[in-house]
Amino acid sequence: METELLEQWLKDKFAHREGSLRESATDKLEWKKNTGGMIMRAGITVTLNPSVEFTISVLEDGIESGYVSGAINGVLTELVGKPMYAMSDIEVVISDFQIDEVGSSYVAFYWESA
Repeated sequence: METELLEQWLKDKFAHREGSLRESATDKLEWKKNTGGMIMRAGITVTLNPSVEFTISVLEDGIESGYVSGAINGVLTELVGKPMYAMSDIEVVISDFQIDEVGSSYVAFYWESA
C-alpha cells in the first residue's frame, strides 16, 4: 500500500519532467554522518533497471522497518534530487543491507550519500 502511494506520487510529480534508463546498473551506496559523538552509517546495494513505470522493491527479509523506510528515502533522494531530470521510469531493487551493530543507523539514510 505504501509503495503504491509512493509510485502514484512520483508519477504525478514528474509527469512532464523525467528521465529514463537505457540499461541496468548496480551500485553500492553508503551514507555516513558524523554527529560528533557517534558516526552513523548505512549501506545498501541498488539495482536500477529500465521499466515502463516506477517500481521499488526490497529483496531482503528480516530487515527492520526503519531501515527499509530509510533506504527507500535515501534512494528516492538520490534519484529525484541529484540528476538533471528525476528518474521515474525505472525499477529499483534494494538489497544487501550493510548493517553493523555498532555504527549502523537507519537515520544515516536521511543525509546525502557519501
